[in-house]
Amino acid sequence: MVALLSLAALLRFVMTPSKIAWALYDPPRQLSGEDIKLRNGTLPVIGFRAPQKWCFIHIPKTAGDAFMAVAAQVMPVGTTLQGNGEAAVHATMEIIKWQYNHFGGPGSKLAVFLRHPEDHVLSQFLERKYDLWGRLVTAESQFPRNNSHDPYDGYAQWIRHFADMEPNAAPDGSKRQWAWAYKKKKKPCLSSSSKPYTPYEVCKHKGAWVEMFDCYNPWNMQARLLSSEESGELHGAGLTGLTPSLEKAENVLRSMAFFGIQDLWKESLCLFRYTTTGSLPDSCSCNGTGAVQNMPSRQNMSHNVPAHHRGAVGADVRKEVRKLVQVDAELYFWAQSLFQTRLRTAEAATGVKIACPGSLERIQRASERLRRFSKR
Repeated sequence: MVALLSLAALLRFVMTPSKIAWALYDPPRQLSGEDIKLRNGTLPVIGFRAPQKWCFIHIPKTAGDAFMAVAAQVMPVGTTLQGNGEAAVHATMEIIKWQYNHFGGPGSKLAVFLRHPEDHVLSQFLERKYDLWGRLVTAESQFPRNNSHDPYDGYAQWIRHFADMEPNAAPDGSKRQWAWAYKKKKKPCLSSSSKPYTPYEVCKHKGAWVEMFDCYNPWNMQARLLSSEESGELHGAGLTGLTPSLEKAENVLRSMAFFGIQDLWKESLCLFRYTTTGSLPDSCSCNGTGAVQNMPSRQNMSHNVPAHHRGAVGADVRKEVRKLVQVDAELYFWAQSLFQTRLRTAEAATGVKIACPGSLERIQRASERLRRFSKR
C-alpha cells in the first residue's frame, strides 16, 4: 500500500504543473514560482544611470507575486530583479555574501512590500483554504477548512490556535519551543542534507514542536522577516521569535532602497519606477493609469481565493488577530510616514502628483486604528 501511494505521488509530481510539483516534493516549504525568475527591465535608459541589481524580499501574502510579475515594466534595460525565496533579510544577505551570484550578488539593492497586518493574516489563512498547493500541504493536518462556500468559516478556529501560543514559553523545559511548519508526526531531522531548511533547534528539541497545520505562523510575520537572524524561510517561528524587535525591523526597512505598500499599489509602482529610472510618466499622476499598463489577471495572482475583507470578520476574532500583529501594527504605522516622505520626494523631483487627495490619509488612519486597538 505504501509503495502504491509513493508511486502515485511520484506520478503526480511528474504530470502536474510546476507549482503542484513543488508542493508534492517539499510540502513544508514552497517557493513562489515568481521568485525563481530573473526580471530584466524593459524601459529605455534615460541619461547615464548605471544598471542596478535588485533583490526582492518576498514576504508571503503581500502582493509579492504581482510585483515581481510586473517589475520588468518599471525598470530600465540592464536593471534586473529577483525574488529571495521568502527568506528573512539577514539570511538573504548572508547568502549574497557567500554565494556571489545569488539574488544579484553583492551590491544588490533591496526592495519589499508591506501590507495591512489584519489583511495579511486573513490572506495567509485563505491561501491554505483555497489554493491548490495550500490544500495539498494541509491535507493531512487538522487545518480548519470547514465550509468552502464561506471564506471566513474556520478562520476563528485557526486564529485562536495561534493566539493561545505564549511568546517565550517552553513547557517542556527546553530553552526554545519551536512552532515550525511540520506536522507532529513527521520526522524532519532524519537527514540534514535532504532537509537543509530544518532549524537546528527543531531537531534538538523534537518534543517541543507545535502543530502548524503545515502552513504559516501568522505572528508578526512582516517584522519577523525584516528583523530575524534565523536562517532559511520564516513561514514558522519559535515561541521566542513571535514578538520580534520593532526597532530592528524599522532600521532594516529604512535602509532599503525601496519599499511599497500593498494598499497603495499604484503609488508604490510609480515610486519604484522613479527609484529605478529617476523619472515618472504622466500616467503616474493622480487620475492616470499608473506605471504599469499590462497587469496580470487577478486569477493568476489571487491563488484562487475569493473576494474578502477584514471588515467581514467578527469583532471577537479581530481582537485575537490584533494580539498576533502588535509588532507588525507598529511597523506598518511607522512605515506610512517614511513612504509618504519618499513619495513626496519623487513628486517634487518630477512635478508629477502621484497621490490623489486623501488617499495617503485614508491608509494612515487605518494603520492608526489598528495600532491603537492592538495595544489594548
